[in-house]
Amino acid sequence: IVIDEIPWSGGKREFPSQITVEGSTDIDQTLGLDYWRAYLSGAVVNAVAYNYAQYSVTEAFYGDLHLCGERVAVLDGDLLGIGEWAVQPSGSNPYGAKIVFTLPGDPKFRTIVLGVDGDSPIRMGRDADTGLIAATPLDVSESSECGGES
Repeated sequence: IVIDEIPWSGGKREFPSQITVEGSTDIDQTLGLDYWRAYLSGAVVNAVAYNYAQYSVTEAFYGDLHLCGERVAVLDGDLLGIGEWAVQPSGSNPYGAKIVFTLPGDPKFRTIVLGVDGDSPIRMGRDADTGLIAATPLDVSESSECGGES
């Protein structure tokens, strides 16, 4: 199955019903990843990446992560530069995925875990109010850095 490009409307994209819990019952994980890739390509998301050491966790990046074509990630935040991104499975369900990306000059992959809540995309991240890891809405906007490619 070839997935058509998901059009932008007012800087936003409609979330594909095929990767909701209910809509994904007839697709496999590979096709689910293809839908996530189509949804995310050409988008910008807010991202936070951490460095993990034996006794400490420090913030490595905070800012906008532009998910351009050909796996090119443009980072615009407290670090600026080019990295790489991909979509990988985060479990056995077609609606579960994760964005993996690199920081400029650092080959280690960082992860944003994705999923769905009803018909809406979510991400796992630190809750701004409590500081705990929780599901929060995944806000996807059209990237100004990707040159209209997807």
